[in-house]
This record gives sequence, structure tokens and C-alpha cells, in this order.
Amino acid sequence: MQEALLIAEGQKQAQILEAEGLKQSEILKAEGEARAQKANAESETIRLVSDAFKGTGDPTNYLIATRYIDTLSHMVSGFPMKRQESYPPLGGSRNYSREK
Repeated sequence: MQEALLIAEGQKQAQILEAEGLKQSEILKAEGEARAQKANAESETIRLVSDAFKGTGDPTNYLIATRYIDTLSHMVSGFPMKRQESYPPLGGSRNYSREK
């Protein structure tokens, strides 16, 4: 009886591990496909920009500036906006008070 329970528990664990492995495999496959689609879209964007700049100059600066702006906006998106405080000018009257 004990042996049958151990065998059943082992089979149950094997099924769980197999299901988790299949799930992880599907997740990784989907992530890889998403990366490939993004790379294809970026490639197409670069081709379109290059075509638009033909005869007018080098699109490299435009592409670098676009990437810079995207990166910068992504970097600062997590920072909370702070209220700006006004301070009195230096060297003036000392009767100023800081009010918030």
C-alpha cells in the first residue's frame, strides 16, 4: 500500500514538472517571436526612414536622435514630478520667507 502511494505521488510530481516545463517552453517561444517581430518592425522603420532621406542627406543623425529621445523618455518615466520651489534672489533684502 505504501509503495503504491509513493509511486502515485512520483507520477503526480512528474506530471506537474512536465506541465511546468511545457508552460515555460511556450512562454520562451512567445517571447522569442515577440522579439523577432520587434526586430523586423525596427528594421522596416529604418528602411522607410532611409528611403525618405534618399537624396537629402544621411538619416543616421535622425535615427540616433530618435533613439536618444525614446531612451531618455523611458528613463525619466519612472521619476515622480516635483513641484518647483521659488527662492529669493541672492544678495537682496533678507526679509524673504520661504513659503510652500
